[in-house]
Amino acid sequence: MSLKSSISSISLRRRRAKELMIRSLETMIGRFRPTPGEAARRSLHQRREISESDHRVGSYGRGPLISLAGHRVGLDSLDHTMYMATSGSGKNLLAGPMIRSMVETCTDDPTRRMLIVEAKGQITQALEGMGAKYDLITLSSKHGYSPDFAKDFDTYTRQVQLAYNLVPRLDGNNAFFRNGARGLLVAGAVSIHQITGGEWGVDDLVNFSTEGQKIVQAILKRTKIGRRFLRILDSTRDATTLYKLRTELFTHMEPLMTAAAKYQVSDALSVIDFWEGKTEAPILVIKVNPEHLDAERAAVSALLQRSFEHIMSLTPPVDPRDLRKDKLILLDDAGFYRRIPKFLEATELIRGNGGLLIALNQSVESLRSRTSYGDEADGLLANFPNLVMLLSASPITAKWFSSRFGQIERVRLSLSRSFGKEGVQWRADERRSVENLVFDREFLNMTPPSPESGVTCYLKTQAFGEELKKVIPWEQIIERTPPTAYVDFSPLPSSLQEPADWDMARLEFLCLGKRLEDEVESQVSSSFGSSLDEFETALRRIVFDIGFDMIERLVDPETGQVSGTSGSKS
Repeated sequence: MSLKSSISSISLRRRRAKELMIRSLETMIGRFRPTPGEAARRSLHQRREISESDHRVGSYGRGPLISLAGHRVGLDSLDHTMYMATSGSGKNLLAGPMIRSMVETCTDDPTRRMLIVEAKGQITQALEGMGAKYDLITLSSKHGYSPDFAKDFDTYTRQVQLAYNLVPRLDGNNAFFRNGARGLLVAGAVSIHQITGGEWGVDDLVNFSTEGQKIVQAILKRTKIGRRFLRILDSTRDATTLYKLRTELFTHMEPLMTAAAKYQVSDALSVIDFWEGKTEAPILVIKVNPEHLDAERAAVSALLQRSFEHIMSLTPPVDPRDLRKDKLILLDDAGFYRRIPKFLEATELIRGNGGLLIALNQSVESLRSRTSYGDEADGLLANFPNLVMLLSASPITAKWFSSRFGQIERVRLSLSRSFGKEGVQWRADERRSVENLVFDREFLNMTPPSPESGVTCYLKTQAFGEELKKVIPWEQIIERTPPTAYVDFSPLPSSLQEPADWDMARLEFLCLGKRLEDEVESQVSSSFGSSLDEFETALRRIVFDIGFDMIERLVDPETGQVSGTSGSKS
């Protein structure tokens, strides 16, 4: 065989092999034609391979649903929204236009109410820079109001809820003492509320946990719920159990010492009065001190739970077209507050009563932790139809981000050839695989925000579905970012960080139900007079303890009879 004929034979074999491969591919494509849904996903999949410059949005982007590019958002058409990203990834920066839009709407229409809970103070500084009218509640700062627990938790059921927040439930070996301490707090709060007619504060709860054994028993004996609690413990005969419960209660009330001291030197504001429009400012800020986060998160959770319950208790409009989003709640760093009672129920129910939730969070793990929402975290996240996702530092959160955009099915063909006696033989193997439409690495390697690159994010909205990578120009966000101004959050002076004890007038009123007459002021010097007052207070406490001890020895608490006498002479 000549060289020319050999080359011609090889060329013919290559041409036939190429034709066979083309026919095999055509057959394979014909057998696995994509459905219309898969075709749409493939078209979306191609979008992630386009350069970032093609994703830069204009002034309005896909519409005015979420204020990303500087427009005013329509609150009545908005649903619950969550911004989720790691710290320093531009989460607050991207939410700035949305916050400014909500503040401007509430300022123009004071019938709308907006509650803001934050720890860093950036939103409060923005309100100050915008000149918006707002009220401030703090627990350890010398500025702002104190929470009015007596007005917000004015019934037995609500006082039980307050106790569940301040003394959380515990399972395990120490469950009896913690749960018993919560019962003691409920009995004490209800007793003080009934005795004083609702004129009490967080300082009374703290003083109740630090008072002596006899005084605690005297207060509890004055109410029905208190007497029931003492009968359950049988503490009138053996005070050891009550002492242990008081010790456990003090460990939970001691972090509220500063809040109790602030209540004694500042005015109080009711969250319910704010929601009912009885306050002049349409915006209320609850500022949490990051240094006292563990101590203050319980009180803040109680106020949020009370707010959720109030909004859920309202009557929704008869015509859905009349629904206005006029009760707005902005929760910054939602994962910091652990498990907020009624938060899951609120995400489902308050939207029908004009409620709107805007939450900023760092990761999915913070919501899935055992001390947070655990197995209910995914259900909670499902109630936020609008998601804004930025840079993630956690692979678990990045995987959750990726799963929000659905999956795509791919068919991979591998062609192989072999040479034998019968010539060249071709073999085609097919493999099907399912992968996420957006890769996890897109969120782990996202470009940080900067004036040169803008702010990169992914969106999933109720109106437009999944929207892949968007790059918001830096200047458009800065144009609508609210200005900021300095706000003083100085702590209370060291001399005022502990509450004053109950004076004798308060003690006699709580224990005996009568108030002391105003005594004539002494003519001696103030320093000597104050020393006499302290001595008299200590002496009266001793007399109180001795008197209560004698009464307990002479009177049987079960029957009310004097010991050593018959029933007819009791």
